[in-house]
Amino acid sequence: MVIRLITNTLMTLIMLTLFSTVSFADVKVSADRNPVTLDESFKLTFDVTGTSGDDPDFKPLEKDFQILSTSQNSYFSMQNGTISSSKQWTLLLMATAAGKFQIPSIKFGNDQSPVVDIEVKEESSVNDVSGSKDEYVFLEATASSTNPYVQSQVLYKLKLLRSVNLGKAQLSDPEVTKGTAVIDRLDEDQTYESVINGKTWQVIERNFAIYPQSSGTVTISPVKFMGQVSGNSYGYDPFGPAPRTIIRRSAEIVLDVRAIPAAFTGTHWLPAENLNIAEQWSTDPSKLKKGEPVTRTLTMNATGLTASQLPELPAWNQSDLKYYPDQPVLNDDKKSTGITGTRSEKAAIIPNQPGSFVLPEVSIPWWNTKTDKLEFAVVPEHTLQVESDAANANAPVNIPSQAAQQPTVIASEAKSATTPVAPEASVPVPVPQHNYWITISAALFILWVTTLFIWWQKTRGVAAAPISLTGNKGRISHAAKQVLDACKRNDAQQVRLQLLQWGQLVWFDKPPVSLGDISHRCSSAMAEQIRILNDALYSPGGKDWSGNDLAKVFSNESTPATNTPAAVNQGKLEPLYRL
Repeated sequence: MVIRLITNTLMTLIMLTLFSTVSFADVKVSADRNPVTLDESFKLTFDVTGTSGDDPDFKPLEKDFQILSTSQNSYFSMQNGTISSSKQWTLLLMATAAGKFQIPSIKFGNDQSPVVDIEVKEESSVNDVSGSKDEYVFLEATASSTNPYVQSQVLYKLKLLRSVNLGKAQLSDPEVTKGTAVIDRLDEDQTYESVINGKTWQVIERNFAIYPQSSGTVTISPVKFMGQVSGNSYGYDPFGPAPRTIIRRSAEIVLDVRAIPAAFTGTHWLPAENLNIAEQWSTDPSKLKKGEPVTRTLTMNATGLTASQLPELPAWNQSDLKYYPDQPVLNDDKKSTGITGTRSEKAAIIPNQPGSFVLPEVSIPWWNTKTDKLEFAVVPEHTLQVESDAANANAPVNIPSQAAQQPTVIASEAKSATTPVAPEASVPVPVPQHNYWITISAALFILWVTTLFIWWQKTRGVAAAPISLTGNKGRISHAAKQVLDACKRNDAQQVRLQLLQWGQLVWFDKPPVSLGDISHRCSSAMAEQIRILNDALYSPGGKDWSGNDLAKVFSNESTPATNTPAAVNQGKLEPLYRL
């Protein structure tokens, strides 16, 4: 009887205690500031005194806010012999739009938090800086031209301006959301100070070159910055406010890309700010001797174009002059002011007979994007004077090395020629006479075979080798299938676009910016099919084109060798800098 009474009493006390706890739980909610700025995090704190029962569900907040993080702390205290408990939930939120919103009521067991009004303001513009302490990070994006020609260079400049210290800073790269374009980063980040409306800002600048690959509208999406603001302009303060996460977005850039103008009459479309050809000779071309080699070098420089966009120089045929061309040398000079592409072609020339020989004029049409006019880069025709030297007629052939060359430069940017400067002619060494043509032919053949062997050893696995993987075989295979599908439809424009996308996946470390760039990395058969495709795309008036031949070659070309690729960025924001 006594035991039953004690048991009933204890159960009654426990039930009364639970009922009392639930009934008197108190929930409070507060924001660390109000109003808040769009794309800037703020803290929302829920304080619950007493036992609240079940854990809260914060999903109702996701209607208007993004939950970045959630933390929980428990507290116990004793006062006058009474034990009290409380819990605190702290959420890091970011609004998804500007306007006036309500923090909805959140259930904590049988209790609910009160509804709280909060205002979200638009982000300020850097041009409206008024010195307010809340205006401390801005992101600007500008383009050198919004009405460029197809395949011409557009300089894209990105600036991050800040007046406070930032941590965990990350910055994305610009991406194309409409149309097609190739984006190439130019240089490392530049840092400097700038004064705007009397206020000093720390500036981080990043530059890109954009080459639109189709006419019409090309849209560059806003660039996204994410970082934490320490709240202290002088560095980290352990007793100061906790860091806040912020997001900034640049403006969207829309390009209205113009097609190739009808006034352009060339075979290869070359839109550039400047283009010229320089000529060099290892020996004065007006003082040549029969059987003695001379090296001629033609170098094409284009401001605003990559080396892969520059065409091969015209070939010429002169039966009395032996012509031995070397492999072209391509180079891109990248600066914050843009890309300058260089193509250098070198050839050894050996005259067979004495007399006068004419080398034809070299004329490259190009489109001046500054003056919006057709221009020509010209090397004038040359008359070579070849003398017959009886004392040296049977001298062995000695193709001069680069170190021994004393160049005579003839450069032009228009239809004009400069007078060549003649260095001292090299003196041949006499040798005992014999049948020199047999000796010359044998020497040249051995030299040619040796050069081919050395070149093959150096380029094996690079120039004409199967293409390396980027680590994502599935995406490469899908891109290759898209190329073949476009070939079946004989859609030249789509083949060009799909080839570029395929090439950017394959050569992710140095993505190609044009079909010409891809052709230099493929086999000779594939390069020839790309040349035919380019002729169909860019020849005045257009040409009929069939994709069967390209599809056959590409089917073999698109099977990469097994390599160990570098790690691929899986969509993460690229680190801007580290504190």
